[in-house]
Amino acid sequence: MRIPPEVMAEAEGLLLEYCGDRVSPEVRDQIRLEVEKNVDSLTIVERRPPWQPDDPDPSWSKLLVARFRYDPLHANWALEWPDSDLDWHPYTGIVPSPDIMDLLEEVDTDPTGIFYG
Repeated sequence: MRIPPEVMAEAEGLLLEYCGDRVSPEVRDQIRLEVEKNVDSLTIVERRPPWQPDDPDPSWSKLLVARFRYDPLHANWALEWPDSDLDWHPYTGIVPSPDIMDLLEEVDTDPTGIFYG
């Protein structure tokens, strides 16, 4: 089910602010954090430039970090992590919350090393 527009706007703004603050401006030519939107989720992705300067594909690589899935029935967010096959799994270190910041704090502190390694 779709995320209500006002919930999406607030959550996306918080995640964009987090991504901007987490990577210092001095290294944004080497690494970026971005937010990807879907109808029922927001995903933080890490981007890096091509490893080879002469690579014919100039697009930056993408590494999935964390997905925040919204449940409109319960009006809360759940946190998910990607495995090496790019399948998503529920993160069991924190329960779903109506406040996405609770989940974002868990991603930022990354007590299990599952998000940033």
